[in-house]
Amino acid sequence: MNEDKNKTSPDKPAPETPDKGFELLDTADKGQNLTVRDDQYDYYWIADAAKRCRQKGFRFRLIDTGRFEKIELIWLIGSGLDLYTDDQTRTDFKELEELSTECTKAHSLCSYLSTEKWNQSQDSEGSEFSGLLTFARSGAYIYVSSKNENRDLSQIKELAEGCHESGTHLVYYHRGPVEPIFTEIGDQGAWIHLPAKSMDPEQRLLLIDTCQNSRQNGGGLILHLERAVEYDLVEDLMNAGAFVLFLYGHFDYKSPFKELQKRARRKKYDSRSYYLQHDFFL
Repeated sequence: MNEDKNKTSPDKPAPETPDKGFELLDTADKGQNLTVRDDQYDYYWIADAAKRCRQKGFRFRLIDTGRFEKIELIWLIGSGLDLYTDDQTRTDFKELEELSTECTKAHSLCSYLSTEKWNQSQDSEGSEFSGLLTFARSGAYIYVSSKNENRDLSQIKELAEGCHESGTHLVYYHRGPVEPIFTEIGDQGAWIHLPAKSMDPEQRLLLIDTCQNSRQNGGGLILHLERAVEYDLVEDLMNAGAFVLFLYGHFDYKSPFKELQKRARRKKYDSRSYYLQHDFFL
C-alpha cells in the first residue's frame, strides 16, 4: 500500500474538450452534491472537482465502472470523494477492503452493490459471501438486492451485523414475503426496502416491529408502493416511522391516501439508505 502511494501520479491526458471539465469545476464551486461516472471526465478533473465539493461541505459521488486501477482510486479517494461500485465492476474483496480503508481514513463513503449470486466454496472461509462479510466489517456500506437471486436471510442478518459492528449499515432490497428474522435484521440497524407485494396485512405486527427495530438502531423501513395497498396498513407503518414512496398514479383530492402522500413527501431520506436513487427499486 505505501509503495503504491509513493508512485508518481497517473499519466491521464487532459480531455479533448476542456470546456466540459471547466463546467464540472464550476458546478462544484456552486456548492451542491454531485454524482459522476468515472468515464465522463479525466482523472484530474474528477480529483479537482471532488476537492472543491468537500471544501464546500458537499458530497462528490464517483460511480466506478472499472476505468481506474486500484492505486488511481486510492488517490481519488484522497481528494474526498465517495466511491460507489458493484459486483459487476469489482470482485476482488482484498482490493475492495483496501479501498474501504482509504475511504474511512478520508472520512468518505465506500458503497458496494451486490446483485448476483454468491458463489459457494468447499472452504467456507474462501466463499464469496465470506469475502463480502469481511468487506462489510471493514467499514463499507453494503447494498444487496434479491431481484435476481433469492437470498439466505440468515446471511443477510450476518451482513447487517458486520456493517453494524463497523459503524455502517446494510441496505437490503427484498422481494418476497417478510419473515420473522426481519426483526433481527432490523435490530442491526439495516435499511430494508420492500415492494407492495411484500406487504401482507396479516403480517402487520411483524412489519411494524421490523420498522421500529430498524429505526431504533439507525436504519429504517422504506416501502415502494407500485400499486394500491390497504390504507390502514400504510398509515400504521408511517406512524411507526416507515418511509413510503407512492410510485403509482395521482390521487383524487378526496382520497384518504392524499394526506398520506403529502406526509410521505415531507420526510427526508438519509442518502446512505439507498443506492444512488431513492425511488429506484432494484
